[in-house]
Amino acid sequence: MRPLRSTFAALFLGVTALGNAGQSIGSASVLKDSKIELESAAQCLEKGAYDRAIAHCDLVLISDDIGVCPLYERVPITERAACLEALESGMAAWATAFTPLLRFRKEIDPSKADVVVRFRADVHKGRRPLAGYTSWVRTIRALPQGGASPSFKANIQIRERSSERTPMTVGAMRQEVEHELGHVLGLEDSKDAREIMAPLDTAHPVGQPSDDEIAAIRNLREEAKKIKSDSIRLRSHSHGSGLRKVSKLAADQVSVVKSREFAAAFGLLTRRSETAELRPSPSSAAWVERGRRRLKDPAGRVRRH
Repeated sequence: MRPLRSTFAALFLGVTALGNAGQSIGSASVLKDSKIELESAAQCLEKGAYDRAIAHCDLVLISDDIGVCPLYERVPITERAACLEALESGMAAWATAFTPLLRFRKEIDPSKADVVVRFRADVHKGRRPLAGYTSWVRTIRALPQGGASPSFKANIQIRERSSERTPMTVGAMRQEVEHELGHVLGLEDSKDAREIMAPLDTAHPVGQPSDDEIAAIRNLREEAKKIKSDSIRLRSHSHGSGLRKVSKLAADQVSVVKSREFAAAFGLLTRRSETAELRPSPSSAAWVERGRRRLKDPAGRVRRH
């Protein structure tokens, strides 16, 4: 494929340098969201809120069997096979890295999927053309009978056409699939061109996650599983008094909804900083935390999403 037009690349000049990187494990960076979930889980474990601790861990782990549903929007039938090949090979790359601890399966029903991947002729955020885009919602709801129920849903958009309106190669779409799934698993963007989480170079796409990226996710998941295991063990030992404590805590707990968005540009990546506001839910006594993203454009202006 020919290189992208210079005007397209120039639109994102300097965006990579904006914002702050996530927390590091090795040389790969872990998303701030994932670290916050683990910190919340550890705090709940210390306070004896075992159900809540388990829920926070589950929001990091999502599942050991992640369902992914592919959808096609304005993609010709003749080009869908290439999209599906990119999706399946991208899922296989991550699954192979964590065999047998993590599996991705194709789900037909989007309502039953943990992750929905939409292949589209164009992907934009406002007027910005993007190569890929990920958003998700993490939710913890207090149950009436006590305990907490976690929920995770992610939506990924993958560009199927280049800026020159020609089909993207399978290799380029595969890196975008792996890149966006990397966000779902907990990785931050990278500036290292050799890594999956780096900006997409359509002429030289990266095919496999690096050892550092794999190690970062493995350490993240192992820490979440340890906190979850400790919470389950202590909850089982707490018996009557502990159960009353958990039930009382659940009555006072809140529903937490966290939304995050990530966008990957051709050649360079957009960065974001986040703020949050607390607002009472009109439908219940629960509180809802809503994430807002501030994104700087190449001219240095700040836009809210």
